[in-house]
Amino acid sequence: MILSSLMLKAFLLGVLGSLDSGGETRACSVKSFRLIFDHVKGKASVMHYWKGPKRTGDTSKLKIDRQVRALTLEQEFPLTMMKLRLGLFLFDLVFRFDISASVTSSIFTTWVKFRAKELKWLIVLPDRIVTHRNLPDMFKKYYPKCRVILDCTEIYIETPSDLAVAAQCWSAYKHHHTIKFLVGITPNGAISFLSDFYGGRASDLFIVEDWFC
Repeated sequence: MILSSLMLKAFLLGVLGSLDSGGETRACSVKSFRLIFDHVKGKASVMHYWKGPKRTGDTSKLKIDRQVRALTLEQEFPLTMMKLRLGLFLFDLVFRFDISASVTSSIFTTWVKFRAKELKWLIVLPDRIVTHRNLPDMFKKYYPKCRVILDCTEIYIETPSDLAVAAQCWSAYKHHHTIKFLVGITPNGAISFLSDFYGGRASDLFIVEDWFC
């Protein structure tokens, strides 16, 4: 059965919020969800859905008839969030939303590309004055000059069909195929930097040196 309004509300309260935290955190997550969705829904209503690099083409002026879509925008957005937040398999989402695998894949790919373009302005490195003004008390005491905290992270991916790509993406640490990238956050926890993606084979040292040296 397609995600109902009641199920959507349960998702917002449960998945986006921390299940182990109080209502204040969950309410904040719901508020953030609505804020982001309301910001992008205008442009999302005219976006063209991904059908592969050869079939999608230049779609900047094309408008999609929402009546022919399997889900509403308000259902497509949490579908994407569920995939990113929980790492659900494609056919899990197919079952939950009662749509085909091809439509699910198209929705997810479209929203990921769309959000990467429309929300990239959220990732910004504040200047030193702003960073210092918002330093947590412990940082003011022990790390007053800290501006950004860097670390590499990995995301599990399906096994690539290309053997050369599969070899580049194999992570000996995770014992799985992954993509890896460098993340920077400000001392108060806001994401302020993202590097390009690397195969899981790349070491943290290699990524840092390749990006900054």
